[in-house]
Amino acid sequence: MTTYKAVAVGLFLVISGLLFASADAAVGSPPLQYSGRLLAGDGADEHNFGFALDADGDTAAIGAVGWNETGNTYQGAAYVYSRAAGLWTEQKKLTLAGGGAYEGFGGAVALDGDTLAVGAFGINVPPPNLLFDAGAVFVYTGAGATWSEPIKLMPADLVDSNRFGAALALDGDTLVVGAPNANGFANESVYIYRRSGAAWALETKLPAPAGAADFGAAVAISGDVALVGAPATGFGSEAMVGAVYAYSRAGTVWSAAVPLTYSGTTDDSFGCAVDYDGQTAVVADCGGYGSATSPLAAYVFSRDGATWTPAAVLSPEHDDPYAYISSAAVAGGRIVLGLASDAGGAVTVYEGAGAAWNLVQTQTGPANALGFGETVALAGAGLLVGAPYQTILNNDEQGAVHVFEPAGDFAAYLPVAIGLSLGPAPADLIVYTDDVAYEPDIFTIRPDGTGKTNLTNSAAAEYSPRWSPDRQQIAFTRLAPSSASELWVMNADGSGQRHIATPELDMMYNLAWSPDGTQIALNAYSEDPNLGYYDWDIQLINVDGRGQTNLTDDLNGETSDPAWSPDGTQIVFSHYPDSQRDLWLMKADGSGKMNLTDSEYFENGPDWSPDGQTILYWGSGPGTGGSLFVLPATGGTAQLLLESAAFGRWSADGGQIVFSGGNGGIFIANGDGSDVRPVDPSAESRSPDW
Repeated sequence: MTTYKAVAVGLFLVISGLLFASADAAVGSPPLQYSGRLLAGDGADEHNFGFALDADGDTAAIGAVGWNETGNTYQGAAYVYSRAAGLWTEQKKLTLAGGGAYEGFGGAVALDGDTLAVGAFGINVPPPNLLFDAGAVFVYTGAGATWSEPIKLMPADLVDSNRFGAALALDGDTLVVGAPNANGFANESVYIYRRSGAAWALETKLPAPAGAADFGAAVAISGDVALVGAPATGFGSEAMVGAVYAYSRAGTVWSAAVPLTYSGTTDDSFGCAVDYDGQTAVVADCGGYGSATSPLAAYVFSRDGATWTPAAVLSPEHDDPYAYISSAAVAGGRIVLGLASDAGGAVTVYEGAGAAWNLVQTQTGPANALGFGETVALAGAGLLVGAPYQTILNNDEQGAVHVFEPAGDFAAYLPVAIGLSLGPAPADLIVYTDDVAYEPDIFTIRPDGTGKTNLTNSAAAEYSPRWSPDRQQIAFTRLAPSSASELWVMNADGSGQRHIATPELDMMYNLAWSPDGTQIALNAYSEDPNLGYYDWDIQLINVDGRGQTNLTDDLNGETSDPAWSPDGTQIVFSHYPDSQRDLWLMKADGSGKMNLTDSEYFENGPDWSPDGQTILYWGSGPGTGGSLFVLPATGGTAQLLLESAAFGRWSADGGQIVFSGGNGGIFIANGDGSDVRPVDPSAESRSPDW
């Protein structure tokens, strides 16, 4: 198996992660589709989950170099995930007992079968022979949730800033460890270890060839052949052109370096990412940018004995002129390149063999997935893509790994199923919106985060999904080609979608079913001046489209967000006449209006508790994106329930609430605001209903 570790161009510091290529992907495979993402169960600020990445079949290893639970900045952790029945689940978190700050454990990972190697390139050699950032590697064996105590590898000849373990590659009983010095060229080397029984012993040390720089920044191995990248190597007056050296083994003896043919220019950084599957090698040029003068490029080589032949040049495209290739993988006729960009990363997928490689797919990262493409790993027929700098809810740079599986398969931590029939909806199934290709679709999901199902899967934008009282139907609005919104109803499994005509209303949102299921209240307006709907009003309409009634035409300003009382006699709503948005109450026929809150805060999105005693609402106040409050249904003093939360809805028994995070994502909590748990961390997921 082969893996590599990329480095920061020009800084000689490791910034990307490991890549692994499985041999299961094949030419002519079905196209890949986005299936969800993996998040660490204890994810937090600046953990950089996805900084390193490797996979072998149904097992994945993910490095979180910034993990910091003990207060030691960049102590680091590594996570093991396994896939069963299309579902990826976290099995084990590995950390170093007594680990310290800036050790960088998890900065590189390499996985093959039951063996996992984890690099910690920032580990020091303690006094009296103190060395800073010498580095070490820890080797585990196991499966699932059970992994052995690690074997520590740390050669005696390391020097300051050697960063042993910055790059790893593992195939069977052979482990290749890169040691690219981060502060000069002292002892830049690659160490090759071989296992006999349970013991690992140094088989050879490969010193940097003359002139090589950043030697060991990327490594790959398959069988008895190893590749080593030296992306800072210069030639003549050209600096940081880059180089890759091939080595082969006979018995226990490794050959002299054979450079792969490359003619480049300054700052190409050829060799910053490498991979090799035993037949084909792919080498990234990380210094190239997406412009005419410095195009993106990766180079494909084929091997015949000791001879390496340039076979093809891959030239992915990206709209950002500053995008660059940061990762690469090859296996079984498939090559994947990760493109990093502050404007949004991407991965490109090629299929072929020899000199013939065709671009078959480009996958862009989800919105706000900063660092998407920094690391990639082929996992069977699927693909894992790291986004180690992605903000998750309120956690800056928590990081995530995004999952792509062949079209038609179900996969991922939050599995996405298209058109899966659920029949009558379970009482705890949550409906909500999440973006697909920058437009919201309607999804359902279980409270434990499983079974995420796209019910609409359309090119249009859908909003405000709401369960019918019997949970057999979902009402929602859909943005029509005319840019007007339309009222729609569908069955609980997404089938039987039908439009309810509302010819006098051009825009509508925030739906609420009457408790008997015969009417829908919504806020809407019309652009027809003859109808007088210049402001948002609460409209009532029968489910068959007849009997439209404006319930708030006697109020000045905007009214919105209707919610029925459980007995169907009253409706609570939000009223915004000028500078203050309050909660108001009226009878179901629109009479008897009264102000419930009259506060300095903005109050929106009320929902009546099932027992009719309490109103949950979303208001301005402390926290990002507002906060959730509860208020006696008869009025009185509101109580802050959760900060940085919005769009709250009660569960059927009133014991829990579902809501959106201040920065997106779907969460649940107990009715008193305790025990907050994530359901879908997608930053674009909104408007849940339970």
